Amino acid sequence: MAKHTPPAENQKVAPGDVLERYRALVPAGTYACIVSELDQPLPQAVRINQIKGIRSEDVSRWQARYGWEVKPVPFCNTGWQVLSAATPPSQTVEHLMGAFYIQEASSMLPAELFDYDPDKPELVLDLAASPGGKTTHLVDKLGDRGVVIANDASRSRIQALRLALERWGALNTAVTCQPGELFGVWFPGVFDKVLIDVPCSMEGLRTAESHPMRPVTDRERESLAGRQTRLLISALRAVRVGGQVVYSTCTLAPEEDEQVLLAIKRKYGSSVEILVPRLQLTAPSLHLPEGKDYPDLEHALRIWPHLYNTAGFFTALIRKHTALDEDANIQPPRRTWERQGWSNLYSRAFNELVKAINDQYGFDLLPITERQALTFWKRDERIFAIPQVFLERFRDFPVVSCGMELGSMITGNLLPSHEWAARFADRFTTGRMVIPADLIPTWLRGSDLMLQHDGDYSQGLMVCMFDESGQFLGRGKALQGRIKNLLPRRLVA
Repeated sequence: MAKHTPPAENQKVAPGDVLERYRALVPAGTYACIVSELDQPLPQAVRINQIKGIRSEDVSRWQARYGWEVKPVPFCNTGWQVLSAATPPSQTVEHLMGAFYIQEASSMLPAELFDYDPDKPELVLDLAASPGGKTTHLVDKLGDRGVVIANDASRSRIQALRLALERWGALNTAVTCQPGELFGVWFPGVFDKVLIDVPCSMEGLRTAESHPMRPVTDRERESLAGRQTRLLISALRAVRVGGQVVYSTCTLAPEEDEQVLLAIKRKYGSSVEILVPRLQLTAPSLHLPEGKDYPDLEHALRIWPHLYNTAGFFTALIRKHTALDEDANIQPPRRTWERQGWSNLYSRAFNELVKAINDQYGFDLLPITERQALTFWKRDERIFAIPQVFLERFRDFPVVSCGMELGSMITGNLLPSHEWAARFADRFTTGRMVIPADLIPTWLRGSDLMLQHDGDYSQGLMVCMFDESGQFLGRGKALQGRIKNLLPRRLVA
C-alpha cells in the first residue's frame, strides 16, 4: 500500500470534501455513484498463498468455518473480498500461519499486470516494497523461483517487510534497504521486471484505518510527484530492454498519476511504451490535452471506487524498448558474505543435511533444492537456503536478509525453523502430531500441552503440530509427558 506517514488525528478530512476536487475529473454521469460508494464500508480482501498449496477450495472451507460472505476479486484469481464475517480474517489461525494475506483488493492489481513465463526464473525488483503485500504476490506469480529483491528505503519499515515474507514462506527473495532512486544507476538493464508502488498522498477516497483522508497541499503534491518521477526513472533504467515496469499509486491525484507518466513520455518518448493491459477492465485513465502526442498514456488504469467496490487506485504497465541515455553503471555498495561469518555447505555437509531431514521427517530436500535453485549456507549452528541466482548476480550487494532459515543442526539432529516447517511440513511423513480440537486454543496461547506421545518421539525431538484438517499449527518439542510449545512469540494469540 502507500508509504506515506499517517497524519495526526486532527488532520483527517471527510472523503466527500476531498472528492469535490475530483468533480470535474470523474467520468460523465458517475459522480453520484462515487459519492454513494463512499458511504459504504470498504470490504477487507484476502489473497491466498499458492506456494503453500492453498487453493480456492480452502476459501469455501473458511466460509463455512468462519461465517464469511465472499466475492471473487475480478482481476485476481487468488483474491476474494470478504463482505461480511462472523470471525474476521485477521483472527483466524490460517492468517497466523500465512495461508493468506489481508490486502485491499485494488492493491492486488499491480502484480497481475506483468506477463509471466512459468518456465523462466526471472530477476524481479520491488523498488518500494514494505509492508510486503505486493512482494508476496510477486513471489506467488513467479512460483517462488528466480529471485525477488524487495527494497525499501525506510529502515523503520524493513521489519514489517521481513515478517511478511517470512510468514508467506518465501524462499527466493532478498530484503534490502537502499534509496530506490539509485538502483537504476547501480544495476542498469539488469532486471526482467520492476514494480514501483510509489509513496503517495493516499487520496484513494475510501477510508481505512491505514488510509485516512487528510488535506494535501499543492507544495506536497509537487514534492511527491518529483520523487515519484525519480523512482520511476530508476525503475526504467534498472529493467532490461524488452522488460516490464509496473507503476502504481493508491491515490487518484492526477499530478501523481497521469502527469508522472506524461513526464516520463516527454523524457524518453518511444523508448518506453505504456501497454494495453491484457486484463479486461473498464478503468480508463484521464485524457490529458497536453499528452496528445502520446496516445499510449490512455492505456493506464484508473480505478474509481465505484467500479469494483475498492479504494481508488492507479497503475500502468510499461515496456522498455531501447536502452536509455542515462544507463550508466555506478558501482553499488559492497559487503562480502564470508567476512560476516557465513560458510557454504559443500557436498559432504550438504549430503549430511539431506540425510538428516529425510531420516527425521521423511522429507526429500533435493527436489526443492533443484526446482528453486537453492544453495545452503551456515552461520554458527543455523542453516540458510539462499537463491543461487542471487549469489551469481548480487553476491556482494548488502542485504538485510536473504532466502530462508532452514533450521539448526545440533549434535546431528536437525531442528527446522518455524518458517521452513510452515512452508513444507505438509510434506513431512514423520515427526507429525495432531492436536485434539479442544486443546488448540491452549496451544495457540503459547502453552505447552500435557500429551502422551503417539508414536516413537524420542526426547527432545521436534515435531510439527497440525489440526484435524491438516492445518499446520507450529512446532513443538517432545518431552516426557508433554509437548513444549515452540510457537514464535510474535504468533502467540
